[in-house]
Amino acid sequence: MTKRVGRAWFRRGLAVAPLLMLAGPTLCAAGDDEASVRAALDRALAVNSGLVSYVAEVETEESRGRTVAEGPAARSVGPARFKVHWAAPGKQHIERVGAADTGPRRSLLTVDPAQVISKPDMRPAGALARDMLGDREADIASLESVDPRTGTVFRVTMWIDAKESYVLKLRSQWNYTELATTTFQYKKVAGRYWLPSTVETHFPHDDLTVTNRYTYQRVNAPVPPEVSERMR
Repeated sequence: MTKRVGRAWFRRGLAVAPLLMLAGPTLCAAGDDEASVRAALDRALAVNSGLVSYVAEVETEESRGRTVAEGPAARSVGPARFKVHWAAPGKQHIERVGAADTGPRRSLLTVDPAQVISKPDMRPAGALARDMLGDREADIASLESVDPRTGTVFRVTMWIDAKESYVLKLRSQWNYTELATTTFQYKKVAGRYWLPSTVETHFPHDDLTVTNRYTYQRVNAPVPPEVSERMR
């Protein structure tokens, strides 16, 4: 149940994550928690202000680590190609390119931080922290949603580049069980927009890693009506 629900969130461009306990991060004052988290998330949303749409071809492949037993499920699978139609504020339509029986066994897994940030039921959780992620200084902000019927907790934590304001890393949790960690690499497109060039998502339960590499074809072009009506 946990894995199935978690992957469904990723296919819709959503993710949820725990507040990671890092050694020695700088925390904001308690009274400023919600405002500071929201300010960091607003900066991440504003980094691509003016971006209306894009079309990208995505090459995706999956591989399993050595902790999985040898056999067909342990082999790397891919690559496969997809065309992604994206429109603000985070709607997508995904089409497979080429033969359907080649490449990864799973659907293209995508996560759109902008869509997560924009969801009205996701609320700031905990204090804003700042720490190093590799050689980049990052603000660490968490959002949380609780299902009123079941009490199930979704939490998403994002590492936001303190200088450029794009999301470097996202870690997800479903009811306090880790689902996945996604890391992002970016390139500047059309001279002004920071868009993902490589997105890597690791699912620790399966020791599975899905890697997506983006090639952008059109930016801010009108979305055809037949595509728009299929976006989710």
